[in-house]
Amino acid sequence: MYTDKVTKRELELNSCGIQNVPASDAMTIRSRADYTIMYVSKGKAQTVINGALWDVHPGEAMFFTPGELLHRFCHEKGSINMWVHFSGTFCSVLDGEHTRIIKISDINEFESNIERLIKHYHPSNRDELLIDSYLRVIISQLRYSEQNNKNSPKNLFYLHDIISDIHINPTQKFNWNACAAKCHLSRDRFNHVFRVHTGVSPESYRIKVLMERSRILMGDFGMSVGECAEALGFYDVSYFCKRFKKEYGISPGEFIKNKV
Repeated sequence: MYTDKVTKRELELNSCGIQNVPASDAMTIRSRADYTIMYVSKGKAQTVINGALWDVHPGEAMFFTPGELLHRFCHEKGSINMWVHFSGTFCSVLDGEHTRIIKISDINEFESNIERLIKHYHPSNRDELLIDSYLRVIISQLRYSEQNNKNSPKNLFYLHDIISDIHINPTQKFNWNACAAKCHLSRDRFNHVFRVHTGVSPESYRIKVLMERSRILMGDFGMSVGECAEALGFYDVSYFCKRFKKEYGISPGEFIKNKV
């Protein structure tokens, strides 16, 4: 039974189940009116987050709030996925910015609770009290795991990797949504973590690196203002001059004139 029903009750399960992926690929591209947990028990799935394709491995769950476009591509024969669709006023604890791929902290317990939920979800013999209890536990486990993910050094490892890429090639036009997905963070959360570690937004950091490089090109390599701007990807020289002056308090021309 697949329904997007939105209830005014505190919590209600719309559907749940287990999918054994056959040899052919299974694909879903749609949005729902309720909340979705899609958990990978075996094999591999893929999802799209902020325009970037991301692998989802065993022990990880995809989470989507109402109205979000759900992309799922299961492409490995023998993959096993578990899903839960639900709604209710209690779900407000899940609103806001969230990690869309969550590594579950206690895999065995999480899988066991979903299996129990599925077992008791039978239209002819439903135990609503048990269904409600298991669903609340699953939501709590998801929230607990997400918090652990946010505090995980793994996210910082990817963040440091991205910062390194900026220094290696600052002229590259970075897809910050894809960078956020790489860190298993929402875009807003990624911006916050990046700012905490660098003091500025990702794009502002890239510009600062470009400005540092411009001083080397004009000071050590003798490039003109126009040559430097073009080499760094600033095809509007006036904009380059504006950013340079904002960063260092003098224009590029003054910098060249006063260099030692």
